[in-house]
Amino acid sequence: MLLRLKDETLTRIGPAENDPVPEYGVWQAQEPRPSAVQIPNDVNLMAEEFDPSGLELIVLEFPKFKDGRAYSQARILRERYGFAGDIRATGEVLRDQVLFMARCGITSFELSDEADTDGFQESLGEFDLYYQSAVNGTALWRQRLDAGSQQGGQDRRIA
Repeated sequence: MLLRLKDETLTRIGPAENDPVPEYGVWQAQEPRPSAVQIPNDVNLMAEEFDPSGLELIVLEFPKFKDGRAYSQARILRERYGFAGDIRATGEVLRDQVLFMARCGITSFELSDEADTDGFQESLGEFDLYYQSAVNGTALWRQRLDAGSQQGGQDRRIA
């Protein structure tokens, strides 16, 4: 089952949007290139000369829940390459990780058919303050720093 995140709400994606996506090596060799690609989590996007123009969907692999390289790939795609299309997580996508995936820029999730979609939606609202910077939202320390500078810079300490 596929879920797409929009305005902090997960909705099912119809089967028409579930077409096969070529692997990175196959995609690189194709001309013209398809508008979707699946990138294994061992591809170093910082070292690659990657051009996401023309892409609408990038699928990132989470082969094991404890392997977080695809989180970094998602942030690199959003922050370095400015990719604005859909980034999909596939593999071991767990309820407890969906919020963090979304904060890295992932916008759709491929889940098992038995997945508790209500639980995944609930996980998105479990935290509303974050210390870490992210692709979306502002870190708590930055909010406090900005609030201090709006007060004339009198108190720039972070409590």
